[in-house]
Amino acid sequence: MGKKNVKTEVDPFWTVEDIVGMIKYFEDKGMWHWWWVFHAGLLLGRRVGDTMMLKFSDFFYPDGRMKDEFDILEEKTDKLNRPYICDTCKKALQTYIEKTCIDPMERYDYFIVSTEKKRLLLEYKYEYENTDIFDEAEWDREM
Repeated sequence: MGKKNVKTEVDPFWTVEDIVGMIKYFEDKGMWHWWWVFHAGLLLGRRVGDTMMLKFSDFFYPDGRMKDEFDILEEKTDKLNRPYICDTCKKALQTYIEKTCIDPMERYDYFIVSTEKKRLLLEYKYEYENTDIFDEAEWDREM
């Protein structure tokens, strides 16, 4: 639960090196769910809430081919948008799938970041050194 009326200090990314450093941090820690959320947010220009709501069906057709765009109803503005999925975003999703051993066709109508993963990602805001504290099998179950 967030604390109300508490100042939150946020530092923006000022350089490409800052962005690359963040990506490398997630890679080095094996934090592939955060890695994907970070990539998708940057490459699709989506807010984190919208990014966390993306499903495999947003990126794939039922036959397994990747889409070039998809429709999204933005949570904050309630506007319908159709972002283009650039090749870099497609490659990032493929990397995420490989690193997490997820079969997108088996999870076609599921969120890319599952409900349990979302809860854990948002609950554990502190830096964790040992990603083994999260059981991947447990994370992959839907609530």
